[in-house]
Amino acid sequence: MSFHVLNRSFRGVFLCLVLSCMSGLSAEKYQVEVTPLKAAGDQGPGFTLMNAVETQVSFRNDLDPRKGAANRVLFNGSGVAVGDWDNDGLPDLFFCGIDSPNHLYRNLGQWKFEKVSIPPSLQNPGAPCRGAVFADLNGDRYLDLIVSTVGMGVRSFFNQGGLAFEDATQKAGTGSEFGATSMALADVDGNGTLDLYVANYRSNDIRDQARVPVRRVRGKLMPSEELSKRIFIHGGQIHEYGEPDILYLNNGSGKMTPVDWTSGAFRENGQALKAAPKDWGLSAMFRDLNGDGHVDLYVCNDYWTPDRIWINDGQGGFDALSGEALNITSLSSMGVDGADLNRDGHVDLFVVDMLSRDPVLRKRQQPAESMVGGIPSLNGPRLQLPYNTLFMGNGKGAFTETSHFAGLEASDWSWCPIFMDADLDGMDDVLISAGYPHDMQDSDTLRLIQSRQHSWDRYSTDAARQKAFTDEMMQHIELYPKLEMPVVAYRGKGNGTFEEVTHLWGTGKKGIHQGFAVGDLDGDGDWDLVLNCLNGSARLFRNDASNDRVVIRLKGSPSNTQAIGSKMVINEGKSNSATRSIVSGGRYLSGGDTEQVFAMLSSKKASTLTVVWPDGTSSFLEDLKRNHRYTVHQPEASDGLSDLVDVPTDQAALIPLFRDASLKLSHTSRSAFSDDFAKQPLLPYALSHHGPGVICMDVNGDTITDILIGGEKGQHPTLHIGKGDVEFETKELDFRLINDSSGMLGIPVPGNRIHLFLAQTGYEAIRQPALMELNLKGQHRSLFSNALTGVGPMVAGPLNGQGSLTVFMGGTYISRQYPLSHPSQLIHQDANGWRIDSVHEDLLRSIQRSRGAVWSDLNGDGFAELIITTEWGLVRVLQNTRGKLEDRTHAWGLGAHTGLWGGVVSGDMDGNGFPDLIVGNWGRNSDWQATGKSPFNMYHGDILKTGVREIIETEYHPQKLITPKRYLSELGAQLPFLFKLAGNNARYSSLTVRELFAHYWESLTALHASTLDTCLFLNSGNGTFRQVLLPKEVQWAPVFGLQVGDFNGDGIEDVVLGQNQSHVREGMPPQNQGRVMILIGKGDGQFNVLNEAESGVEVHGNARGLAVADFNQDARLDFVVTQNEGATKLYLNQSDSKQGVRVRLNHTGVNRHGIGSQLRLVDYDDSRGPLREVQAGNGWYSQNSPVTVLHGKNKARALWVKWPGGKVNTYPLKSDQSEIEAVY
Repeated sequence: MSFHVLNRSFRGVFLCLVLSCMSGLSAEKYQVEVTPLKAAGDQGPGFTLMNAVETQVSFRNDLDPRKGAANRVLFNGSGVAVGDWDNDGLPDLFFCGIDSPNHLYRNLGQWKFEKVSIPPSLQNPGAPCRGAVFADLNGDRYLDLIVSTVGMGVRSFFNQGGLAFEDATQKAGTGSEFGATSMALADVDGNGTLDLYVANYRSNDIRDQARVPVRRVRGKLMPSEELSKRIFIHGGQIHEYGEPDILYLNNGSGKMTPVDWTSGAFRENGQALKAAPKDWGLSAMFRDLNGDGHVDLYVCNDYWTPDRIWINDGQGGFDALSGEALNITSLSSMGVDGADLNRDGHVDLFVVDMLSRDPVLRKRQQPAESMVGGIPSLNGPRLQLPYNTLFMGNGKGAFTETSHFAGLEASDWSWCPIFMDADLDGMDDVLISAGYPHDMQDSDTLRLIQSRQHSWDRYSTDAARQKAFTDEMMQHIELYPKLEMPVVAYRGKGNGTFEEVTHLWGTGKKGIHQGFAVGDLDGDGDWDLVLNCLNGSARLFRNDASNDRVVIRLKGSPSNTQAIGSKMVINEGKSNSATRSIVSGGRYLSGGDTEQVFAMLSSKKASTLTVVWPDGTSSFLEDLKRNHRYTVHQPEASDGLSDLVDVPTDQAALIPLFRDASLKLSHTSRSAFSDDFAKQPLLPYALSHHGPGVICMDVNGDTITDILIGGEKGQHPTLHIGKGDVEFETKELDFRLINDSSGMLGIPVPGNRIHLFLAQTGYEAIRQPALMELNLKGQHRSLFSNALTGVGPMVAGPLNGQGSLTVFMGGTYISRQYPLSHPSQLIHQDANGWRIDSVHEDLLRSIQRSRGAVWSDLNGDGFAELIITTEWGLVRVLQNTRGKLEDRTHAWGLGAHTGLWGGVVSGDMDGNGFPDLIVGNWGRNSDWQATGKSPFNMYHGDILKTGVREIIETEYHPQKLITPKRYLSELGAQLPFLFKLAGNNARYSSLTVRELFAHYWESLTALHASTLDTCLFLNSGNGTFRQVLLPKEVQWAPVFGLQVGDFNGDGIEDVVLGQNQSHVREGMPPQNQGRVMILIGKGDGQFNVLNEAESGVEVHGNARGLAVADFNQDARLDFVVTQNEGATKLYLNQSDSKQGVRVRLNHTGVNRHGIGSQLRLVDYDDSRGPLREVQAGNGWYSQNSPVTVLHGKNKARALWVKWPGGKVNTYPLKSDQSEIEAVY
């Protein structure tokens, strides 16, 4: 074993860089103690609820029902602190009582505890006690105790050498008149001392008063003078402010000084706050969210008050995180925890709310909602939604919300989440305390109580009125169902998802679990659970994990003796690492022990520990012994100053793959207002926000790539004429769209001309021509005006091999009739222009809801197949046999994969010379979920015969019965007969779709989706596909535009794709957690996803059309992407790889660009690079430049071309040749 100390600044440097810099260092002076752990049991993963008689922990947290009825804030319960207050090596317990005395228990070992006598001011401070944390405030290496109260702020008790506690509240200066809740401690200003943040709620709730005085001023209802700073009136309802939180700075001796909110220490948009936020604070936690070495702050707030995320500037000041960096939060945010879930070195956050795990119970409850939504001055810059939120950090202080993908969106009425590797398998799990005395969201009870409302004017005195009000409140509370819940347990699966294991792990006993903390109570090196239960006994759960582990305890400097804010990383080989951070407090009303537990997975790989101390210095420990506890001391400033290796404080500047050149275009898409949900109220998402698409090609014959961008209803398409050096002249075409544009095509025709085709959806202005032919002057004419009234995707390909092109036009949705769609069509180019195909009419009529299409020669016979993606259907393969199309979807192995398929591209992702398919889908980050065994089902029909189709989204009852997904209030508003049929929410919640719609069953049609994953279908070359799911990041949002190209020049095809759908129905989370993403191919169908720092691409809007081209003619592929209601973005490739070969085809026939040709580079060893196809239309309403760029793994000697019809030519390349024109 060896131990190294580094005394250089480490802030902002990745831990993996530390490890590489420190290898081979000689041992320096250090202090570390190593002791074996108590042997773990062999029960396997899970927990055992310990018997209170045996542990002698007899604490109960009972609340007098009348006190709760008179002051509902007391129902939020109390917490627990875990820490070694007597320094005997065993963590002790302190329980807070909301209506009972506080208890301190000394840990005697072997699961025995003794109650310790404590001073009266600690046992009962004179107010209900909520939260507690053990922390060394004055640097004497004994843990002090801070206790939050209802109405007296924080009470501070200094530890007198492990013998007793002294009430030091006045000395510490932490008392206040506020209703304090949770507390978090860290060094926020860099002076080495522990500072304190106190979240404040309220001491009472004005809704528990029988009468709230208001006044009318100039006809407007206003608060009374005495309540003007406590309440406000919005929408005819009274709303109450919470109380301002307090940040205390510690002078090192435990004396705390509050920071003025308006002093400039807290800033929004760079400006000092003008007033203290008055929020309903429940929890707060310090963690370094952006990787700069300074602790940031996440504050969970209840009701309509927004969560606050404060980014530390390194000097004790905080800037509010922008709404763009984190755009969704939980509505009723209860508790928060953080961990590095995906092992990328960045902190991820998890915030819990109150959504039920049980779909039956969920439909009985009235979902919480912000009553002041849409008023940023009150509820902040973020959308607040009533479910748990999981934020995956990107290291730059920005986050992606992925709770539905992870399976963590619901954990019932939750309070405190704690990440821990409970089963010691190397993956973080999460346990959540949950429960409440009654289900105050029960819809039927709420309606019953509302029906019993009456006047309170008959009471002659305020006291009599208040007594009667409280009496009735007690009666009303008892009407609600009980809501005792388990400690909810989710096991991390290591792929970004979790599975519930509550009962499997033994935490299923129900109760009102609120305060929650962890510590190794029995010395075996795993975290045990301690819970404070309202109206019940405290609960202790023994962790029964049996896998190998190692425990790390840090001893910090005198001013921060627990080394709060430190980070540590344990590595076992190159593939397995785990990161932990030391926090103090931060749990809901609670604080746990600070030592950290790591799984030791491999007995054959040496393990190392890196510690980054709060001051930025670092320590390194090698050859860790499994099943041992390491106590590591922070080195003093004088330790190991000689012969040290400097850790670099700056990394080599990372040059991203792309640079933003969007200002060259200056184009923004703007949508006209359209209320799709007024037309068809049960629509799942808006249908009028699907564009615009984009074309990249030389339309004027000057060899410079131009860009044509469609538009929304009421806009004009725009043509951006390339002028060289990535400069453009923008021209708005003289054609105003009467519907949103959809597919677009540029097709070469004789005379060195380009025909531009633009389709329209036909969704808003119905029965209007959907296909327009344009020229560069903006002149236009409609084609097939009677036959084509709604077109979506549009792609052209050589149906007959050589010769003219055939255009497929997919029918899009019919207004008010979703999911019914217009018919799809083929049109042929001939000497007289264009004509509608009649041969394939019946085949195309069978294809509904087409969303994307591409022509691709899947079997290499020279005749391109037509691939059509459908929503609520299959990826259809129409195999081309010398100009005759036949549906061979099932033969190709695609018959089992129904989905909400969208854009589609082909590309040779495994290098076998056959085109594979990449197909966009809805993703798995919504409350729509699907598997092959449990598909997502939707029913539709014109039930009421009004000409508007009703949509019935469904979910599975726990017994796998299919039930409606939406609430009775939502469905009943459109189908009123449901109110009478169901009677109430309780009965509705358990009725199946078949039972509810038995009378209308014949008028309903069922649709199914067996997968919602965006997929790669690998082409084996023998006529079959194999499904491969794209990386998890791709599944976090719906995919629209996508393209294939070798962007990093390594001879392997990559993918660029665009995501997001914000325009969804009420009650569905906006699907806006995606971005424009670069996937670097590995050559076997697998990918590495670049983060934004690596890719240089930052697009977070509703990405739509996407096309690739080499705009600056540097033999590297660039791309352009449109956004619905956003700026079009142009990105130029600045890869440092070798230049590729620009390939331009010149076919002497009608198909001048060689559309349908296949290209490969041939190396000097005769190996071939991946196959690329030249296509007219693919992805999402878009078309790439016909001039493409190929890269080989090695130097290419020739270009291989298979022309439409199957003719193959090889064209030699010189060693330094960067462009070739292949003529046929």
